[in-house]
Amino acid sequence: MIIDALTKKIESKDKLCKPGIATFLNPFSYMLVRSRPELMKKFDYIFIDGQWLCYFLKFFKIVNVGRCSFDNTSAAPIVFSKFNEEAKKVAIVGSDIESCQKFGSYLASSYPNLNLVFLRNGYFDDEKDVQKCCNEIAQLEPDLVVVGMGAVKQEQFLVQLKETGWKGVGYTCGGFIHQTASKGHVYYPSWINKMNLRFVYRIWDEPKLIARYTIDYSKFAFTFVYDSFLFHKKKLRA
Repeated sequence: MIIDALTKKIESKDKLCKPGIATFLNPFSYMLVRSRPELMKKFDYIFIDGQWLCYFLKFFKIVNVGRCSFDNTSAAPIVFSKFNEEAKKVAIVGSDIESCQKFGSYLASSYPNLNLVFLRNGYFDDEKDVQKCCNEIAQLEPDLVVVGMGAVKQEQFLVQLKETGWKGVGYTCGGFIHQTASKGHVYYPSWINKMNLRFVYRIWDEPKLIARYTIDYSKFAFTFVYDSFLFHKKKLRA
């Protein structure tokens, strides 16, 4: 079970900006990657993006960890500010062409010392196109790579980039590129963020996510209970 691979690697914010690749799990992405332990084991850090998953992990006595998301309410400003201070090279891959370009402009104005050496959308023609992109990024040797292609594609891309030979700090970021391009630095109203109602705001902003937060999250709840049972059963046998 994926939970077996995760519990030894779940990290907190003090691991931000450390060398290696990192991804973020919420209830939706958990369901997509739970059967892909071989993929998740290739990540150096796994953070929990989603208060509900934090609650479940704590309630079922698996691990007590706080939320850490790659957006402007959490990890993104910490990471970009750190690399901005050191004028490091950055590569961005994700979202559609227009959103990606707007995000590039946002980075240039918000973090002027960043050296943005690569910027492209997250849509590829085929596997050869993906590898070509990985090769180009590896040759540029950026210190930071941020990928927003949606689970599981963004995880696969970041792992493939690392296996191509690139060495640096890498993060998946889900819909962060699109959100920032459309709303700017502040996506969530402050009171929404304080009350941990980010999922409500996302449904309002993107109605297509209703199914994710109702049907998919309900499936997650039942699946996680089952996974937790197996986890503790295995732990008792050890």
